[in-house]
Amino acid sequence: MKKNIFFTATVVFALILSSCKKDYTCTCKSSDPSITSIDSQPLGKQTKKKAKEACSLYQSQVQMVDETATCSID
Repeated sequence: MKKNIFFTATVVFALILSSCKKDYTCTCKSSDPSITSIDSQPLGKQTKKKAKEACSLYQSQVQMVDETATCSID
């Protein structure tokens, strides 16, 4: 009985951890009409919270070149 509970708990835990990570991309767009390019940066497989943090950091780098840029994760 204890083995079944341990096995079930292990499987559930593994499913929870594996479903939280996805491949994200940080896409940045400019609101300046003279700048037409759209920049994107692959963030790899990670949690949504970590992807938002990485995208925010990337946005601060992009804003050094284009102050009107806003970035979001896809």
